[in-house]
Amino acid sequence: MAESPLNQANTPSPDCLNCGTRLTGEYCANCGQRAHLKPLSLWELLKEFAEEFFDLDSKAWRSIVPLMFLPGRVTTDYFVGRRARHLSPLRLYLTASVLFFIIAAFTDNTIPVAWDDVDFDRAPPAVSDRTDVQDRRIAEAGGCEAILANAEARLSDYWRDRAYTACQKVTADRGRSLERAAVDNIPIMMVVFIPVLALVMKLLYPFSGRFYVEHVVFYLHYHAFGFFLMTLMILVYEFGTAIEWSRTAWRTVSVVSSCYMAIYLLIAMRRVYQQGWIATSAKFIALFFAYLIGLSISFLAVVMYAAMTL
Repeated sequence: MAESPLNQANTPSPDCLNCGTRLTGEYCANCGQRAHLKPLSLWELLKEFAEEFFDLDSKAWRSIVPLMFLPGRVTTDYFVGRRARHLSPLRLYLTASVLFFIIAAFTDNTIPVAWDDVDFDRAPPAVSDRTDVQDRRIAEAGGCEAILANAEARLSDYWRDRAYTACQKVTADRGRSLERAAVDNIPIMMVVFIPVLALVMKLLYPFSGRFYVEHVVFYLHYHAFGFFLMTLMILVYEFGTAIEWSRTAWRTVSVVSSCYMAIYLLIAMRRVYQQGWIATSAKFIALFFAYLIGLSISFLAVVMYAAMTL
């Protein structure tokens, strides 16, 4: 009877189980894997994760530190061939986005992004005055039936039923289900949004000699930075609620973080594309408006999709 793959992994072998190279020591000389693997267990899995994450010489830290504090450095390294020292662009982006959504899921807060007075109150957003106003407007309009009656000529029976169901669910829980569904669909939105931004960058730098995929790499790195920064903001917000920081403190964190994201993009464009500050600033302004319009359209599409799939 053939031995199972799990048993084979725990059975001593003269050859590396990963690449087949003859073993001459504790580690494979070709790929670096251990010669003798321990039985797979939850403890070993967690230990392996901790060793990878907290190893200060690991690729993760050698990628994240320059990514956060040296705009454009990781992208430049990738373009000139210094790739072994960093995580791949896609893996770095996925690591940042997954970490962000995990932290966001475990923190029961909706972070205020407005720069006006912020109250560190853990009450759910369902009791906000804004949703009460929206509910009153829907009621004053005659409810979901009256609102959708004007769209009967433009919608098929299927979409009219879907719209009515979504309207009922949104008003029933004051938009909380729609908010959760919209957040869950943000990763899908970014999969479409990043290639579109790369196309805009290709149009802004037609004679840069960069291929389209290189612009994609630039934005994978930038959005990885953005996700790491937003994760840090969530943790700062959680810390602020715990020690009851002042409203001014959170406004300061919000303003500084927003400005840093903008300045980071400007410096990264200057470093990666090697143009003067005047030309880079002009393209940065054009990119800012394209980014704002594209993000608004993408988010509106996500909200509409989320509403229709509730």
